Amino acid sequence: MLMGEILTQEQLRHVSEHVYSVEDWNSLLDPYMRVFWTKLQKVTPKALNGNVITVFGLSFNIISLVILMSYAPTATEKAPKWAYALAALAVFWYQAFDALDGMQARRNLLINQCQLAEIFDHACDSVSAVCVGIQLAICLRIGDQPHLFLTYMLAVMFMFYTAHWQTYVTGIVRFGTLDVTESQLSLCLAYLLTAFFGPEVWTVKVVAIDVREIIIFSTVAMAIIKFANHFIFVWKRGSRSSVAGTSAVFPVVNIGVVFLLAVLTKTCTNYYEFQPCVFMMIFGLLEAKQSCKLMIAYMSKSSVSSLDSIFLGPLSLLINHLLESPLSPQLILWLVMVYSAMNLLHYFGAVSLQVSDVIGTPCFLPYGDASKQNGDSRHQE
Repeated sequence: MLMGEILTQEQLRHVSEHVYSVEDWNSLLDPYMRVFWTKLQKVTPKALNGNVITVFGLSFNIISLVILMSYAPTATEKAPKWAYALAALAVFWYQAFDALDGMQARRNLLINQCQLAEIFDHACDSVSAVCVGIQLAICLRIGDQPHLFLTYMLAVMFMFYTAHWQTYVTGIVRFGTLDVTESQLSLCLAYLLTAFFGPEVWTVKVVAIDVREIIIFSTVAMAIIKFANHFIFVWKRGSRSSVAGTSAVFPVVNIGVVFLLAVLTKTCTNYYEFQPCVFMMIFGLLEAKQSCKLMIAYMSKSSVSSLDSIFLGPLSLLINHLLESPLSPQLILWLVMVYSAMNLLHYFGAVSLQVSDVIGTPCFLPYGDASKQNGDSRHQE
């Protein structure tokens, strides 16, 4: 295997035996959006691989982020209205494809063949969460408030990570009344408002506080409420260890390292000032990989390693600063972002190839005859 082996044979056996377990499937808007998703599925070729749909949807968010960052690299500039509207369109279609990919997998595969689709779905979600988070920051133009930008991004990362943390402990994917669909459609609305009224709409003061500050504080409050909700759910189920039999608390180390590196780099260097969006993208990718590792650990019933080569990226930023910046801040920020993205891609690609080989499901090729064996499983969601 050219990309190397990440998972052991024992871990792969657990992944091959893994069955998706979900509770409280529908959030507030899911029943209404499911009508649209079902119609979309009817016009989708049956053999089209769900993973192709997942990656295609993610590419929308990446392209729209690149466009917005090209116009507003410091999250203080004003981008063209069409760029904000494009971001809204990208998020809308991402949420549609995010639902369609799982429906397509269940339409063609046995329930115990959907592990690869689950891996692709969660991995792309982890990257998408970073993209849409930075896009909203650009709409709000909070680059001129570094501490607010950092607090906001850490809150976004924490919300996403704790959802996987709860799953790793209980073995159950759980949705709330207000969850992914509601968040993504709210972002669509925010991007559209920015397109129509301009980013100035977010600087309107409400009781001496900018609307954008209210949004940031609300995001932090939501992160805290989400964590409390997950904690209560875990506590009521009596879960004191993970699905792997390891400490339920130990995953805090991984997200803690990401937060520590982010705060240290922001505090000890002036690199944020040169490329705020690239700076935040680096640490968003770090969190995205930790979430992927947590999800893989949940499926493979294994512990989560705290040592990770992706941490070399931000460490190199600190070392470069201590050496009085032999590499310019702009250059090393871009180099570290590319390194972090490639590190995440290598991990995800290697795991996907291993799982694909074990369960006999192609990563991107059209679905084969497995659909003839699925019986009623296509109706299970």
